[in-house]
Amino acid sequence: MPTRYRAEISMDHDAYATLRVSLKGGIARITLDNPPVNVLDVALMADLRHLLTALRDDDSARVIVSTVLARSSS
Repeated sequence: MPTRYRAEISMDHDAYATLRVSLKGGIARITLDNPPVNVLDVALMADLRHLLTALRDDDSARVIVSTVLARSSS
């Protein structure tokens, strides 16, 4: 079985290049912010893996809400 590593959750806005994160009252809110169209590229996948690993190991995170920052022009 692979060894699990414990990641630290960072609420610093510069900690993740492609995500905005908040954790309040047991609710982790993750907003994908990878302009221009929020493509699931290598950077976003790496940020998500790190963050979700940290949330898995954090007993204070009871629920994860994921949203996408919408950017569009008409």
